[in-house]
Amino acid sequence: MGQDAGASDADESPQHKVWLGDFWLDRTEVTNAQFKAFCDATSRVYPNSPYWEEGYFLAKPDYPVVNITYEQARAYCAWASKRLPTEAEWEKAARGTDGRIYPWGNVWEPDRCNFWGDDAGPDTFRRPAPVGSFPKGASPYGALDMVGNVWEWCYDWFDDKYYTRSPARDPRGPDKPTPWRAARGGCFSSPRQPVGDGMVANRSKNTPNQPIDRLGCRCAWSKGTKKGR
Repeated sequence: MGQDAGASDADESPQHKVWLGDFWLDRTEVTNAQFKAFCDATSRVYPNSPYWEEGYFLAKPDYPVVNITYEQARAYCAWASKRLPTEAEWEKAARGTDGRIYPWGNVWEPDRCNFWGDDAGPDTFRRPAPVGSFPKGASPYGALDMVGNVWEWCYDWFDDKYYTRSPARDPRGPDKPTPWRAARGGCFSSPRQPVGDGMVANRSKNTPNQPIDRLGCRCAWSKGTKKGR
């Protein structure tokens, strides 16, 4: 987990080995249609994307939901009898066991993900793409859009020094709250060069109550998963 050589930020190091128990991760990000079903069932207000594409949430059901807070993401996963993945689980699902830089390997291939927000580029999408639009970019376990498209909330509180003291078994982030929750994966506006936000080891953070128009989620599940965890 993490990386040393080529790390875009100090919070990605030191690289270290982690043991994880069995878990499942959804192959795709949560879609607008899935999140709408949750909102309808729980009488929640629909999220919106005020900065672009008016009507995105209702007009594009197979696109990833965005502009949701950490609590909204956590609540959706609990409603679906799942939970948010930890950073360690997310990274394992994205890169496998061989420490690869991208879900598909170690060579940058721009047609395997939605990045940079340039509809003239290889991916042809200026903003989010329908989930699963880049099957060639699948991870070793078949997870899609683990690089690009939209950032994804993770369970953990974020601490940029956490890797210096992270436990070797099932790390779940800092025990005490910090001002941020972790996010992973980069998004449609991540840099086009094969460094930085596009790497599966890259970490990001966001204040839990701040919805962002390029931040969504995907769910995880394991034996013993309890609603709300």
